[in-house]
Amino acid sequence: MPRNGETPQDPRHALIGCLDSGKTGCLVGRAGAEATYRVYVMLGEVLAAQCDRDDAQLLALLRAAGHVEGERYEALCERVASGAQISELLFDLLPEELLLVLLFERFRENLYQFLAGSTVVEFLPMEAVFVENIQVGHDSRELVTELLGLRERVGALGRQPQMALAPGATPAMTELERSLLAYCSPRIRLGKLMATSPWESTRLLEMVRTMLDEGKLVGIVPAAEAMLPPDEDTAEAPLPPPSPVIELVVAPPPSARAPLAASPIADHYAPSPIADEYDLAAFQDYDTVREAGAFLTDTTLLDRVNLDGAEAAPDTTDTLIEMEDADVDALKSAVSLNFSGPKLHEDEIHRKLEVTNDVLATIAAAIEAAEGRGAGAARMQLLVEGTSVPLAPLFKGVDVSVDGRLPVAQMMKNLRKRPVGEHRRLLNRGLSDLIERALSAADEALDVEGFEAMLEQLAGYQQRLGV
Repeated sequence: MPRNGETPQDPRHALIGCLDSGKTGCLVGRAGAEATYRVYVMLGEVLAAQCDRDDAQLLALLRAAGHVEGERYEALCERVASGAQISELLFDLLPEELLLVLLFERFRENLYQFLAGSTVVEFLPMEAVFVENIQVGHDSRELVTELLGLRERVGALGRQPQMALAPGATPAMTELERSLLAYCSPRIRLGKLMATSPWESTRLLEMVRTMLDEGKLVGIVPAAEAMLPPDEDTAEAPLPPPSPVIELVVAPPPSARAPLAASPIADHYAPSPIADEYDLAAFQDYDTVREAGAFLTDTTLLDRVNLDGAEAAPDTTDTLIEMEDADVDALKSAVSLNFSGPKLHEDEIHRKLEVTNDVLATIAAAIEAAEGRGAGAARMQLLVEGTSVPLAPLFKGVDVSVDGRLPVAQMMKNLRKRPVGEHRRLLNRGLSDLIERALSAADEALDVEGFEAMLEQLAGYQQRLGV
């Protein structure tokens, strides 16, 4: 890595070098004087990619999609400014699936910007990675290759913010394409579209490029810009003054037309012109009208019951029920309604954590025997950091020990922060999920004999865990 006075490194070479050598730490890249990107690597994978504007960008995308508006948006901005973690705030506000998509898209965008527009100025070694928005489950090298290819495909397009976009002659085929066309009707500047749409910039440029190639969009640019070769770098060229426009007809042969890339935001980010989809339908006026499949039927089809000849019910108003000898407390408990399950006592919590720690320590020891000292604990920590959003509060601030065990005191502290009725479900699901992912990690790291020997040591752990 460059020292003071040395030339900064190319981000792609620096990142691939860290992955190949299995380094753990943070690559710092700077794009000009304004943007700083931080890419965190560990065990040959990219775990996180961040920039200073992450919180503001997440809120801006949610606002553009109509998920947070008005006072709610202002309140979130104030909470974030006061130091609250945005992922925790959004976990209480958004459906899990939408939030996971949102966080991955932010990770992908930052990694693209690090590779495409920055120079690596520093590498900061770390013992382990403890940051927000840890992303696992992807192939880091394939993702880097994909983003570098995307840079070649949309880089020139991103440098033409003055281009106006309008619907083309080819009709849209998907809901995502129709949503994008709605933004472009009758016409919109690319720069404005990037600033106001609910998609990350790279994802948006990818969709625009494909729809231009397929004739679903047309690009309209100032004449001075139209004279430039398609791939000429105009990053430093000043924008020309407004002038008459000409239409760019982009019509490559069918074999050169790339299909629209599959986008995980297709089903979640498309803005809706109707009311917030997360409003509670139970509070609508169903006495006068029912909508959206709410069992509306014609009154002539309803069954009618004639009660004129119905037998009168016996009068029980004068019936005396003697309860002098009744156990009032027992009666109260008999009719009380409790939907949260039996309370989870501290001794049971300790027992579950001890069983889990025995399992994790056994798995960590087996991995260390196969991969070397420290590998087991490192993998256990990586699994803790990669916990899904609904279960993440249980593992907040948790650092595993050198033998892969969870800190009981911190786990207890995190659990007490949640509602009492949630304790049993959160603990059981969180510990089971962690163990299952640890077993999967061991399966990848160990040979067949080693894995079977480890399983013999863990026999019966589910019964002891009580899930």
